[in-house]
Amino acid sequence: MTVITIAEEFVDPILRGRKVTTIRRGFRKYPIGPGVMRSGAFDIPVDITDVQFKTFHDLTQADAIRDGLSTIEALKSTLYRFYPDLSGNDTFTIVEFHTK
Repeated sequence: MTVITIAEEFVDPILRGRKVTTIRRGFRKYPIGPGVMRSGAFDIPVDITDVQFKTFHDLTQADAIRDGLSTIEALKSTLYRFYPDLSGNDTFTIVEFHTK
């Protein structure tokens, strides 16, 4: 089973269904199927339904909304917080999931 570590700030948006993706820097192969979003000792069972790849420049407003944010600027700001040295051509893996 795939385990994806998340920051504690994302637990509530995931549980409320507002955040249905997680965006990770780099090209990562996550299998479609059962998984867990883990924050500390807290596990959220999910089904991974899709995996896409985009550059930082190609991220959209729709990507931001699926990630639980209201604007593309908020998404990019959040990504800079986790990856302060990112560049516009960096590849990101977008993992779409549904909570069980």
